Amino acid sequence: MLYLALRHSHIGLSGLAMLATLVWVIAAWKNPNPATRRLPTWLRVIYIVNRATVGLAGITGLWLTLIGPWRIFLFPYLGLLGFIVLELAAAFSKRTWLSGSGHHRALLCAQVLCILGISGLMSAKII
Repeated sequence: MLYLALRHSHIGLSGLAMLATLVWVIAAWKNPNPATRRLPTWLRVIYIVNRATVGLAGITGLWLTLIGPWRIFLFPYLGLLGFIVLELAAAFSKRTWLSGSGHHRALLCAQVLCILGISGLMSAKII
């Protein structure tokens, strides 16, 4: 019963994480760097929701790996690696956006590619 609840939680949180990541990428892509070195309040809320949903999806995925039948497969560990890369790209995209350099768009693209790669790998479960 716990496994089933965690599995459904992970699937739902992963969908929300993908949506939150896409909303963050679109919002950070379209809005110019502020004159201050802080995120506007509405963009900060989007960023926090993005990081929270991705983190919760990662935690539930880790728990599923530990209590479910997936320990012997490689894809959960690749998903964990992708989760780490996604979180690093999110943190660096925020920092570069605040610094005013133009490199934040490359990191935003890395976030989108990473979340799509993770979700594709988890959907296929081929490894």
